[in-house]
Amino acid sequence: MGEKKRLKHHLDALSSFLELFGAPQEKIKIIHVAGTNGKGSTCAMLERVLRCEGYKTGMFTSPHITRYNERFQINGKAVTNAELARLFTLVADAQKTFFADPDETFSFFEILTIMSFIFFHEARVDFLLLETGLGGRLDSTNIIKNPLVSVITSVSFDHAAILGRNISSIAFEKAGIIKKNRPAVLYLNSKDVYNVVEKKAQEQNSKLYFVGSGGVSVKIVSRSVEQTCFSAYSPLFSYENIALSLFGDFQLDNAIGVLTVIETLCRESGVVISAAAVKKGLRAVRHPARMEIVSKDPVCIIDGAHNEDGAKAFTGALEYFSGGRLILIVGILADKPINDIVANLPQTAACLIATKPGAACGYDGEDIAEAFLNIGFGGKIIIENNPQKAAETAFKTVEKNDVIAAAGSLYLCGALRGYIKRYKAFPFDISNLTSPKRR
Repeated sequence: MGEKKRLKHHLDALSSFLELFGAPQEKIKIIHVAGTNGKGSTCAMLERVLRCEGYKTGMFTSPHITRYNERFQINGKAVTNAELARLFTLVADAQKTFFADPDETFSFFEILTIMSFIFFHEARVDFLLLETGLGGRLDSTNIIKNPLVSVITSVSFDHAAILGRNISSIAFEKAGIIKKNRPAVLYLNSKDVYNVVEKKAQEQNSKLYFVGSGGVSVKIVSRSVEQTCFSAYSPLFSYENIALSLFGDFQLDNAIGVLTVIETLCRESGVVISAAAVKKGLRAVRHPARMEIVSKDPVCIIDGAHNEDGAKAFTGALEYFSGGRLILIVGILADKPINDIVANLPQTAACLIATKPGAACGYDGEDIAEAFLNIGFGGKIIIENNPQKAAETAFKTVEKNDVIAAAGSLYLCGALRGYIKRYKAFPFDISNLTSPKRR
């Protein structure tokens, strides 16, 4: 038998295949989320709020940080190995009769998507937070017909070779998840993005809830690395003293979008979500590898900033950590715009440790070092292509009050997170770790 032909198929093929299982994707209440940055954080916040209201939640996201199981979660718990194996075997066996060519198979992400719909329908979840893998219009998750709401988070440049080389083209792909007569939410995007999404919403007779920076009043009550306490007011909602456990101004932006989605669900679908559940959920939410503090002494932060806007947000968030030097670990996948990412990472770091992101398709540390040198980086540079050894080097280099920060890819975060957890003997308490903004 020849090698399996793993091909990406038209969405109609996926729909036809799932008919073999009774079209489970049409029997689940789905919140569909697309965007360049913020998809995972938005899903995590919404999931935690819904769970705090007492609902049974499912969440399908990508990529994973340490294990594939993380992509399939029910009430915050990843699927077991045994269940994952059962689902994979179920789909593999069904493909044998579905395809005329015995060597043909769905692509890997298509298989995962199929597995997710079967899994979450069998589990009878009340709601499924469904994150697109890439783009939206042609993404395998987009076979669904009647989401409760389609959510488009921040849109910026990423995967340009696939999604387009201008922001309007990328927005067009993201807007492809908007469905006929179903509401959509868009927040904190440029006018060009808004124009594309609004046009798509009009074509689909979709009521578009848009929250721009001028339409929301946000008051920061207090801020620490443990939580940001804020009040938010808009024509749609009014909240006092919300404590958000995810760190960074960009997470505050994501939270405003989440509040808009919640109001949309309540208004358009009659979903009951109390203010108490909103506050409890945002206070309790956790999202690995997004400005995640993985060590207290010394302070070590990992973030999956893997594009230009993500790098900007990462750099901005680091301004809130004062004290000693910044030791920066960077690993970037080879299909990413290395120069654009590097140009937006902190240039004031005392030391750069250039590494590979824990994936075979990553840039070598030498490439990353060269990109930093090309823009005039003046700090010390260490090249260590093994990400765990890069972390070890950072911990050996660090001095009192220094901050270690790693970014460039979620795969890098996955490679570092497990190592640092063992190295630093998790869990630890960060409740007393508060850092004023850098001066």
